[in-house]
Amino acid sequence: MKLIAQIFDSQGFKIEMINMSYDPGIDFVAYNRNLKIAVKVRWQEKDKSGHVEILLTYAGKALFDCDEAYFITSGNITNEAREIVPKLKVKVMENFLPDNTLAQQDKKQDK
Repeated sequence: MKLIAQIFDSQGFKIEMINMSYDPGIDFVAYNRNLKIAVKVRWQEKDKSGHVEILLTYAGKALFDCDEAYFITSGNITNEAREIVPKLKVKVMENFLPDNTLAQQDKKQDK
C-alpha cells in the first residue's frame, strides 16, 4: 500500500492514510487541487478479488467525498466484480506489479 501511495505522491498528489478502528473500504486518499481519489490496494498471490472489494472501494469513495475510486491489485478480479465495475465507475488496475521486490517489501510493511 505504501508503494502505491508513493507513486501517487511522485505524481504531485498529497496522501492521507486511512487508519480507523473499522474498515472504511479504502487504504488512502490521494488528492490535489483538482481531484480527490479513494484508493484500495490488495496484494494477492493466487485468489481473485471479488465484488465485495469493489463495493468497499466505492463505499470509501462516498465516505470520504472523493471524485474517483481506484482498486489496485497484483492479481485479478472475478467476473462478478467485473460486472459491477462500470456501474460503480471504480477504476481497476489488475496485475499491478511495478517491481516484484518492492511489492513484496510493501506487502510485509502493510501487515
